[in-house]
Amino acid sequence: MRSRYTAFCLSNKEYLLKTWHPDYRPNELEFSKDILWLALEIVNHRLGQLNDDNGMVHFRAYFKQKGKLEVLEEKSQFLKIDGKWQYVNGELQHSRIKISRNDLCPCGSGKKFKRCCQ
Repeated sequence: MRSRYTAFCLSNKEYLLKTWHPDYRPNELEFSKDILWLALEIVNHRLGQLNDDNGMVHFRAYFKQKGKLEVLEEKSQFLKIDGKWQYVNGELQHSRIKISRNDLCPCGSGKKFKRCCQ
């Protein structure tokens, strides 16, 4: 999951398609140029260990788009094929979040939002 998040941050289309289950993989990926990814938070996970063949990761990915702080929340399903984890699909939620200027920044810097990613 973390490697796929990093691939989104870097617009690494090749890696994302390679780690997508072939039965669910899109033909093409497009990246928005106005998204700045800030942080990934793993909320929960189930299975996905060395001897498992499937797993679920519940995550929140924080980003800024057009000056608004937003969060993409998903419960992603993964299957292991030939020893490699493949993304299958996810139950997606996407929303804007309200954060006060004096709250800690969600990017994890430890700074107040007004002094960091605002």
